[in-house]
This record gives sequence, C-alpha cells and structure tokens, in this order.
Amino acid sequence: MSKRTVGVIGGGNMGGAILSGIASQYTVLLCEQDLAKATALKKKFKVKVCGLAELLHGSDVVIVAVKPQDFDSILGEMAKDITKKTLVISIAAGITTSYIEKRLGKGIRVIRTMPNLPAQIKKGITAIAKGKFATAAD
Repeated sequence: MSKRTVGVIGGGNMGGAILSGIASQYTVLLCEQDLAKATALKKKFKVKVCGLAELLHGSDVVIVAVKPQDFDSILGEMAKDITKKTLVISIAAGITTSYIEKRLGKGIRVIRTMPNLPAQIKKGITAIAKGKFATAAD
C-alpha cells in the first residue's frame, strides 16, 4: 500500500512543526510563497515544493497552515482546483468549518484543528472538530 499524500499550505511556525511530525510518515507536498523558507523546508524534510494547483490535485489531505488574515484569499484560490476527494484540515484560529465549507463549495470535507505550540517539539495537544461533510473516519 502506498503512502497517503498530504499537502501543506504554509511553512511558517506551525506549518513547519506539522512537517516535522509527518514528513517521515507521508508523501508531503508543500506550497510556500517565501522561496527561502520553501527551500529550507524542502532540504530539511525532503518534501516536494509545488504550486497550489499541483498540491490540490496531488494530495489526499490538505492542511491549511496560513495565518487567519490570509485565509480568505487562499480559500478563493483553492476553490478553483479542489475536489470532493480531498480532506481539508484547517489550523486557523477563528475560521469556522462552515465558513471554509461555504467558500470551497462542492461538499468538501473539512476538519478544524487547534494545535498548540508544543507541537513544534512533538509534545502538543490538538483540539479537533469535524465539519458538516467530514466523517468519523476522516
């Protein structure tokens, strides 16, 4: 059985912490606008850096790890290429699953999480809430 592919949008503090926890277990695609940061994360975690459309088409699960103020624009871009096969996981504070579902449309499965900073050293706790279309298996 092949590894699931996880796409991570955003390579900041929490995106990087998530990468450190999943890079050895999954095939990981990273979309990061800051070229220097993308290059460093690619080298450190051996992930593939790509554009948003390629990430969305190639991922089973997409983790959106951008700041809440950047969320609206990234959702607008994601809506163009996302399909129902993709599970979307948000780590953004204050952005509800219903808001994400509405912006993405298509009955996309969404899970909202709230990790805490100790996740950077693999000692964190994450609160999880599923959206309207997500299942218990998700």
